[in-house]
Amino acid sequence: MENIITKEEMIAFESDIGTCFGNKMIRAPIHLSDGNEEQLIEIFKEVKEEDWVYSSWRSHYHCLLKGVNKEELKKDILEGRSITLCYKKEKIFSSAIVGGSIGIAVGTALDIKRKNGSENVWLFVGDMTSRLGAFHEAL
Repeated sequence: MENIITKEEMIAFESDIGTCFGNKMIRAPIHLSDGNEEQLIEIFKEVKEEDWVYSSWRSHYHCLLKGVNKEELKKDILEGRSITLCYKKEKIFSSAIVGGSIGIAVGTALDIKRKNGSENVWLFVGDMTSRLGAFHEAL
């Protein structure tokens, strides 16, 4: 995708969300990202608009890089959906369940393949999730 957000904008967004949480404006769990902005920007250069992106509970950066409107994203986080952000239009899905998005991503990829589609499915997980049997089965 065309780089629609900079590293500095990503960091500022997460800092703002952290401040909101610290000021008790968010009454639900959040998971902030930090330190992998450049790597994600590089990866998302390969992600196409029609591609699907699946993530775990730390998905703010993925949403921003996939084109979710910053104001809409912040509103959803303030309403308590930080760890379960899903946007049909942008084709992004995240789950707070450890490994919850793995099987859904594989199912989406299989459906695309069976229909001879051209979309790709991108799955982002952390080191804890990558140790699950479900991850290794999907791989």
